[in-house]
Amino acid sequence: MKSPALFISAALLFAPAAFAQEDQCEARLDQLDEAMDQRELTDAEEDQIDQLRDQAEEYKDSERYSDCISTVDQAMQMLNTAPMKE
Repeated sequence: MKSPALFISAALLFAPAAFAQEDQCEARLDQLDEAMDQRELTDAEEDQIDQLRDQAEEYKDSERYSDCISTVDQAMQMLNTAPMKE
């Protein structure tokens, strides 16, 4: 029979990682919003990035934080190719 302490220890061990991913997802979404305000985007680029942002929000709401982070990273890569606003 497994000890309840083992399950509690495992839960405590993995809980901070889940919270860290949630915080990282939220922080990346904030960074994406800031970066969008600083870039000169075509309508097509803005639509694509908005779709990725919406998808990342859906992942966040579903607690799929690693998917949220990777989707925001995709959007940030697209933004990095756009020129800065003057």
